[in-house]
Amino acid sequence: MINYRFIFLLIALNCMGQKPSINEIKKYSEEINKKFIGLNIDPSSGVKGRNVISFERKLIFQYDVTENWYPPNDIKQTLVRDLIDRGNEKMYINGEIDLGYNYYKNNKIIKSISIRWEEFDQLRFTLGEYIELTNHPKSNGLEIKLKRPLGWEIEEGDGPHIVKKFVRDNGMYLIYVKEIGSFVTKKEVRDYFEDEKDREEFINTFEGNSGMDLKNNKVVTIENYPFLYTNGTIQKERMGIEVKGKVHIWATFIEDQLIYFMGSSYSSKDYYNDFFKITNSIKLLNQY
Repeated sequence: MINYRFIFLLIALNCMGQKPSINEIKKYSEEINKKFIGLNIDPSSGVKGRNVISFERKLIFQYDVTENWYPPNDIKQTLVRDLIDRGNEKMYINGEIDLGYNYYKNNKIIKSISIRWEEFDQLRFTLGEYIELTNHPKSNGLEIKLKRPLGWEIEEGDGPHIVKKFVRDNGMYLIYVKEIGSFVTKKEVRDYFEDEKDREEFINTFEGNSGMDLKNNKVVTIENYPFLYTNGTIQKERMGIEVKGKVHIWATFIEDQLIYFMGSSYSSKDYYNDFFKITNSIKLLNQY
């Protein structure tokens, strides 16, 4: 099977930290073009780089394809997902630069694709494939899988109970599992969360010395399990500087384990919608 990832050539335009002028974009295209012409993009299919040009605020990558090459139906979606997954959409958003892809066969264009930089901004948070955590040693036998956010780094947890972390810019999402020493049923968990005193006591265990100030909470259902959702602010000291952010937590007890999913961000942006999408993708397979 042909690997269509070759369609996107990773170009490290680190100089695009700020919005470049049209003339600067033209110069970038000329520099890229020197390395792009004749470049063997995908040896298995014989696709090669034809040239790179610019038109106003648009970079256009052009390719020569072979007789047996045909564009897949989802070629544009593949391009956008690859750019986001590699974290390269940021330079096009920051630079307000559009992209174009032209594919030539026998010197005739057979496929043309246009991607406006605003499309990256609209689709910036996209979920990828499921990652399986069931066999992770910190999962304690819980069968968990969830979708990873494209473009976010996947890191191992830096504590004894943090299974994985997704990290990007000022945002972080983590999965936490800890054995509690006793088995609880779904009904017991729901009754516990629906009791106001017990709920406040549970939330206080999060606040403690963590710098969290959790204001809102409600009982929700995820995969037929009762969860307590709570949110608020989080404050930490870094290098002598106090930083304040937003935090969202979905917590429950499954069998003999405390499990929670926590998203936090130290910026003016509240990542709630992004964290909600990750949490909504969770599959808890122990019940099946």
